[in-house]
Amino acid sequence: MWITSIERGPFANNLYLVGPDQGDECAAIDPAWVVDELIALAASKGRRITRILQTHGHIDHAQGVNEMRRKTGAPVYGHPDEHRLFRENDSQFLAMLGQPWEPIVLDVEYHDGETVDMGLRADGTPDIFRILHTPGHTPGGVCLLCEDFMVAGDTLFAGSVGRWDFPGGDGATLFASIREKLLTLPDTVRFYPGHGPSSTIGEERKYNPYLQMTPEQLGLAGRGKYM
Repeated sequence: MWITSIERGPFANNLYLVGPDQGDECAAIDPAWVVDELIALAASKGRRITRILQTHGHIDHAQGVNEMRRKTGAPVYGHPDEHRLFRENDSQFLAMLGQPWEPIVLDVEYHDGETVDMGLRADGTPDIFRILHTPGHTPGGVCLLCEDFMVAGDTLFAGSVGRWDFPGGDGATLFASIREKLLTLPDTVRFYPGHGPSSTIGEERKYNPYLQMTPEQLGLAGRGKYM
């Protein structure tokens, strides 16, 4: 599976396109901004967007979802625990952006441990994403894991973690998700977050300051670095 990204929007979001080795399809992950640019980028690779995969529902990750669905016909996937955000979104984000919110209705719900079929590898074997439910930043946040890499949304960043001070966030839950779902992965897994540069599980295990803190220190830290 291949992955490419562009950074756009007022919060410098990473917008991803991912696709299998073969065929003409691909998926958009968290298409919050510049929908036409993402569609054109897919077309430049000889691909069409046939799935919209959401790591979570915050407006800076979901603002363009309905537009993308209207223009491509692609179904929208997300975790059911994120329905409130998809329906109402967060008043703090809406106030910061000064934009109205168009509610999102999921076409497909995915749950922890389920897979999304992405197509075929060059050797003819299936390319899949495995869903890792990683609540804490939001109730229905997920990471999307394949053999070669992971798209982490706002759960884990290079040198930081997702914020847990927005409504629906919970620090203890976030760190349990990271510890039980992500730090159990091989050190070589490269992950691509919702903001900032990519990293590997091994690098974060060794050097991420948030992962070295005690619970008491984490309480003083208050929140992660990014939105």
